Amino acid sequence: MPRPPATAHALVLLPALAAVAVALLLARRLLPEAGPLAHPLLPLWCAFVLTYVGVLSVSLLPKPLGGAIDRFLDRHLQQWGLGVYGVVALSFFLRLEAQSLLASLQGGFDGADFAQSMLRDWLLGFSADSLRNLVSAAIWPARLIQQHGVFAFLGFLGAASAVFALGRRLMPELQTRVEDPAKQDENEAVG
Repeated sequence: MPRPPATAHALVLLPALAAVAVALLLARRLLPEAGPLAHPLLPLWCAFVLTYVGVLSVSLLPKPLGGAIDRFLDRHLQQWGLGVYGVVALSFFLRLEAQSLLASLQGGFDGADFAQSMLRDWLLGFSADSLRNLVSAAIWPARLIQQHGVFAFLGFLGAASAVFALGRRLMPELQTRVEDPAKQDENEAVG
């Protein structure tokens, strides 16, 4: 059975976007002083692109697995809003969470303390680091403007919006997942 055009486009565009982001990160690592590759917001844009690709790719997963991940992503995206803002906030949150996890592992690994900390966080339903990361992710525009200036922020926002515009044009059905989940639910009920 032929795939719908949006899915066919997604099977090409999503891996291509991920490959561009990974290639830019690798090039930055290999050539750290090479002009635009040295820009401090490039890794944040790459993290946004990889998050965007991940969020849209979930829609292509089979229902049992995809449905569970969909609910998790929908909950987080609805916390921060829809569109570019929500996906950037999610990418900031995931990046901050990964940094927190790496910092806790680098601080020395004591199995009993780590297990006790994880159990406490699970019982409370959150950790102090996660709460701090959640707030930091929610105010990402203010942090970018404060750290890099208005023009760098506008450039970052323009680059992120360009990815969204490309997705909206080539994969409108998948794009509704990050722009209007209610519309996506209607499309799934009809389809």
